[in-house]
Amino acid sequence: MRIGYDGKRAVQNFTGLGNYSRYVVQSLSAFAPENEYWLYAPVHRENQQLSSMVAESRGTVSVHYPSHWLWRGMTSLWRVGGIRRTLKRDNIQLFHGLSNELPLTIHRVREVKSVVTVHDLIFLRLSHCFSLVDRLIYNYKCRYACKHADHIIAVSECTKRDIIHYYGIPADKISVIYQGCSSLYACRIGKDKRKEVMRSYRLPERYILSVGTIEERKNALAIVKALEYLPDELHFVLVGRPTAYIHQLKEFMTKAGLQDRVHFLHGIPSDDLPAIYQSAETFVYPSVYEGFGIPILEALHSGIPVVAATGSCLEEAGGEHSLYVSPHDVEGLAAAIARTQEPSLRATMIEEGLKWAQRFTEEQMARETMECYRKVLTKETLVIYFLDRNEINFDPAHVVVEALKNIDINKLCFYTRIYDEGKKSILSVYLSETYGIDEPQVLLGYGGEDILKQAVHYFLTQEDGNKTMLIPKFSWWYYKSIADEVDGHTLQYPLYEDGNTFKYDFAAMKEMVQRENPKVLLIASPNNPTGNGLTPAELDALLAELPVTTIVLVDEAYASFVSTDTDYIKMLVDKYPNLIISRTLSKFYGLPGLRMGFGFMSKELANFGKYSNKYLGYNRISEDIAIAALKSDAHYRNIARLMNESRACFEAEIGTLPGFKVYESVANFVLIKYPIVLKERLQKAFADEDYKVKFMNEPDINTHLRITLGRPEQNRIVIDTIKKIALQ
Repeated sequence: MRIGYDGKRAVQNFTGLGNYSRYVVQSLSAFAPENEYWLYAPVHRENQQLSSMVAESRGTVSVHYPSHWLWRGMTSLWRVGGIRRTLKRDNIQLFHGLSNELPLTIHRVREVKSVVTVHDLIFLRLSHCFSLVDRLIYNYKCRYACKHADHIIAVSECTKRDIIHYYGIPADKISVIYQGCSSLYACRIGKDKRKEVMRSYRLPERYILSVGTIEERKNALAIVKALEYLPDELHFVLVGRPTAYIHQLKEFMTKAGLQDRVHFLHGIPSDDLPAIYQSAETFVYPSVYEGFGIPILEALHSGIPVVAATGSCLEEAGGEHSLYVSPHDVEGLAAAIARTQEPSLRATMIEEGLKWAQRFTEEQMARETMECYRKVLTKETLVIYFLDRNEINFDPAHVVVEALKNIDINKLCFYTRIYDEGKKSILSVYLSETYGIDEPQVLLGYGGEDILKQAVHYFLTQEDGNKTMLIPKFSWWYYKSIADEVDGHTLQYPLYEDGNTFKYDFAAMKEMVQRENPKVLLIASPNNPTGNGLTPAELDALLAELPVTTIVLVDEAYASFVSTDTDYIKMLVDKYPNLIISRTLSKFYGLPGLRMGFGFMSKELANFGKYSNKYLGYNRISEDIAIAALKSDAHYRNIARLMNESRACFEAEIGTLPGFKVYESVANFVLIKYPIVLKERLQKAFADEDYKVKFMNEPDINTHLRITLGRPEQNRIVIDTIKKIALQ
């Protein structure tokens, strides 16, 4: 494969984007040497780093400049447009723009596919930091590249979210590929060398360190202000190119009498930086906004604790064992710096920080980038978006992906059961510890539906011959189906419409239980397709009114979308002897293909536990992935937050259309009532967009749509499609 690159920064820049450009090409040439990597630069400039990289590549990397005299005189025009012919002439199969831009009209060169790396959209996030002209130029170039590239590489999840938010780009067009840092920082510098460097730059004995351009966005003033709350012997060393912002720092330093405790360095050779890092006590990075945060990785590799700011991507770089504070909280910043001096915490931060930094390697970046290239070159054109199945259209958590990548194959040599302890598996033990419920009360199955099926089959085939089960009037077809499999008798208890929501009729449910004496009462909370659920207090009150001879089976497949509170589960299964609660990793955790469900039951239902639990029915790989998902709550909470925002958009934009009604929902879908005369036109409009939504056919809700909440850009298309038809 012959791959072309925008080599301007690789040739001309010695920091930031230049480092990234060289890092990408160097990594690929090292780990995918079967390809040719052609760097296209408008002008030549002496660059020892680049020259060394080309020499070490053994012919896989080459640098090319405009050959025609006309373009040599108009290098900027050549770079933004004239290069197209060159790429075609050189038989370039794929062109990678390494810094937020692509040549104009490159999408018209059919022979050349394109990828662009977007580092950040800070010019939109912090527009006041840029001139109007710069802002307009940056925005035009980046928007054009994102729109016309065959694929986009974002340097962080934060940048990916910004691309989706500002440009409306589909999430599946964007891959997050993290950059690593130079291996220099992982090498321990000898004591003598560190002393030599400290003497050379007149560094103090004790200092905190920050590295980055001295500009307003980097927020170095917060560190200077934090010094007032820290011991006098602790200094601040700031390494970076100065801008006009430095005058604000010096003005404050003078007023506060801190001139002797702040040290500015710039133009530091790359060979000296590791020693400066490793001699520091703490690395501090309070930037208001970043695309990623390579200096944080440099610090972690250097074996020093990191304190960084919240609000952008820095948690992605620093990991969970670094400390984070608001970029505007000076006292909090000082307190966090002070905490890094606590011996136990400091040791943990250093140890875990080193482990975290190992995730960001040249090899991984090269592998993921090549995978991206191959997908672009073999991309299928037809994509159908399924918003009719209540599955999550978001990527799994990073920890889940890593768990899959790092599966210990040797685990396949063992059964899942922990024989010596009489436990079902590591997953049941983890769930027991997480929910505070005894392990024998934990249920596992092939998804939540397996637990439901086992429960219905078991209790409807008891010796007492009672085969009656009550289910909600509007509910999942599966409930009746699994009862039918054992000749069960299903009856529907009512749900009633109240304003823009559905509710359970508690009085009617109690009366029906008393009259029918069912063996099983099934409650869906939240319910599919109506989206309504019960609060823990409501469920408690209902259980208190029901006979213990009726098994209450609660399907909580969507419950994690409601809240983070799970304490009520232990309270209820300990309080009531007839309760089973079923959950799943298919919905909130977006892993329906894993087929892993879990649940909890009353101690009094131990015989059902013996019947239901399959000690050999699931596998060690699924369990590892399941635990990784359960540990990644923050990732999935963020998805739920995005869904809440999209749900609000449906309510505001669709709920106000004539004849339309959007019902409240606490699940990952919305139920919408629409004028039935629009049905065929809506069906055609969605088909034209390659979107599938569920048109309900059940009695009393056959004028309704159930739409799974997808990614923001998908929801926008759905909303616009409905509005287009409704307003015609």
